[in-house]
Amino acid sequence: MRKIIIFLGVVLSVLFVSCDRFLEHSDKDLIIPETAEQYRQLLIGEGYPHAFQTDVAYMKLMDDDIEIWYGSKDKEQTSDVQAMKGVFTWQRDLEEEMNSMDGAYPARYKNILGCNLIINDRERIEGHEEDVNLLVAQALTLRAYNYFCLVNWYAKPYDKSTADSDPGVCVWLDTKPSMERLYRESVAKVYELIHDDITQALELFKNASVPDNKFEITREAALLLASRVALYQENWVDVKKYGEQVLNVVPSLYDLKGGEITFGETSFSFIDPLKNPEILFNFGDLRTSYKYIYSIKGNTAGPFFQVSRFSDDALLKLFDMDNDLRMKAFFGEEGYQYEPIKFSRSPSSGTGEAWRVAEVYLNLAEAYVRDENEPDLGRAVELINEIRKNRIVGYQDVRAEDYDVTTFLPVIYEERRKELCFEETHRWWDLRRQGMPELKHVLISRGGVEETFMLECGDMGYVLEIPRKEREYNTAMELNRRPERRSVETNIE
Repeated sequence: MRKIIIFLGVVLSVLFVSCDRFLEHSDKDLIIPETAEQYRQLLIGEGYPHAFQTDVAYMKLMDDDIEIWYGSKDKEQTSDVQAMKGVFTWQRDLEEEMNSMDGAYPARYKNILGCNLIINDRERIEGHEEDVNLLVAQALTLRAYNYFCLVNWYAKPYDKSTADSDPGVCVWLDTKPSMERLYRESVAKVYELIHDDITQALELFKNASVPDNKFEITREAALLLASRVALYQENWVDVKKYGEQVLNVVPSLYDLKGGEITFGETSFSFIDPLKNPEILFNFGDLRTSYKYIYSIKGNTAGPFFQVSRFSDDALLKLFDMDNDLRMKAFFGEEGYQYEPIKFSRSPSSGTGEAWRVAEVYLNLAEAYVRDENEPDLGRAVELINEIRKNRIVGYQDVRAEDYDVTTFLPVIYEERRKELCFEETHRWWDLRRQGMPELKHVLISRGGVEETFMLECGDMGYVLEIPRKEREYNTAMELNRRPERRSVETNIE
């Protein structure tokens, strides 16, 4: 029987260098996995996205939920603004601007390799059939998610008319080191793999054991991912099919009006798998990764990053500041400034990212208004009302007769932006799939100098470049060709 080597205890130490240069081996501390439990530990260590927040932290600077503000015009930009202003203004080579490598790309392929090891060794895993089925179903779901992330960061958004020709990302399904150079499959091919993996996973979940925690993938979590993938492909029938299956089993939302919640205390975290009933899967870091928001700021600070409040398209302008309890659950207030605090601030309460039932409500609402063949405005309104009544004090339901499918879609988009802010990279993904609209960022420097940078509608700045290490090794790799960018306006106060 072919042996798979696991280094450093029960975890395979994998260093991803490029799409086609996967493993660097050591002969120390060898363990050969055989049982379902041993493979489970392998998957937990290598297949799950443990450092997700850190991997994607810089991407938050590119959407419209972050702005630059200042306390004192007489001070220099904070060190965080100086270090990350190139990302904020969508410059061509983000790695050069950050003076660091893009960690999101290698991390996802590292996770994919961990999943491949489980999937490809299915017939060799010893254990009860239900345990093996669970393990393989989890690996398939996680592999689908990692490819979903990659194709929605490093390729154009899915467009049925061009997906067969648009370059996607490299697809690697093996577990062996290889010097073979890989090339980018089409966006359509990547989505085909994602769809096939989720379909297989859902079939295996039918005869699988059930995890006793929310840190591992469950059938309901896989259904949520299936609804998300269908949404991005505008397959409204599947969005409704998978989404309604989730709500049939786990319909609960976190009622923020409940009297037991103590907002503002470190003991409260919105993303808490023990207290928040809508969390289906909890993953990511144990610490905040938005350090550029938590830098020195206030009346004596120079220009600093903050949650967008004053810009034309600011996130915080969308909330009912007095009655929407998401303002307390999602943000910590320091004077007039707000910081994202959705993540757990106590390691015992969970980790920082989550797949939540609220997303399913939003996916379904959009599908019900965008499905031209079978629209159901009443159901869409019902879903949005359900979210709001669990978030807003004194909320009164809106009525379907006051809208049509065209006028209610912006309501859904706005609710989606508020509800999913600072989770995964939802806002960036949504901007991409909603037509890559024009964005404006104002870079503020000492003296109140304001430089305006534009991301044009349909701009290739919405697509991340293939990382430097990958393209240097594989010189034939097709690139995304992000454009150079200069300020379009400068104002001096």
